Amino acid sequence: MLAEEYGYQVSAGRAADIPGVMDILRSSQRRSRQRRVSGVVVLACFGALWVFPATHLILFAVAFLFSPIVITVLWVMINDAGWPNTTELMRLAQQHPFQAWPCQIEEDRKGWNSKRIQLLAPDGSVAREFRTKMPDRAWQGMTDGRGVLWIAGDLRFSCLVAVPGAGNVWGSRPMPHAPQPSRSSRLNAVEDELIRAATQEAFRGWLF
Repeated sequence: MLAEEYGYQVSAGRAADIPGVMDILRSSQRRSRQRRVSGVVVLACFGALWVFPATHLILFAVAFLFSPIVITVLWVMINDAGWPNTTELMRLAQQHPFQAWPCQIEEDRKGWNSKRIQLLAPDGSVAREFRTKMPDRAWQGMTDGRGVLWIAGDLRFSCLVAVPGAGNVWGSRPMPHAPQPSRSSRLNAVEDELIRAATQEAFRGWLF
């Protein structure tokens, strides 16, 4: 495991053992199911009205009232396509421990409302890079887009991501990795502090 090679902390148990992780994922799963059911019901109603319209006026009125719901549901479903779903994230939590990683997070210009997570090696270079839909609360809680995140999974594939303490949990997908040369210059103070945080009792302080 790359985190262990770098001397970063790895949780003793699986990510699912961290209090709150599975509760957050189950809640997200319920919301996803509700959105899908709502979308199917609304689309079915539109289809029924289109095939058996009482009057065109009623059809227009219903379409006017419910079109924002249909557009929102379809937009969410399209926007979530290609991202790890909640079932996959629950599997990752049950199979993998959390790794503590110092990170640099940046806005991703190629994806709507997505971020790029750069996992930093001990020399400050980028060890791995992920694209993610980071919750606003987690993004806004990081100073200058820097901090320590907990990552569960094989870094070659989609991973589960959490803030320390697992108050926010979400998914990410990997970006092509291009190895970078080690930095010859000294790390700046912020990077140095992040790396110390990832190597020293990263989980014990939250769990005990």
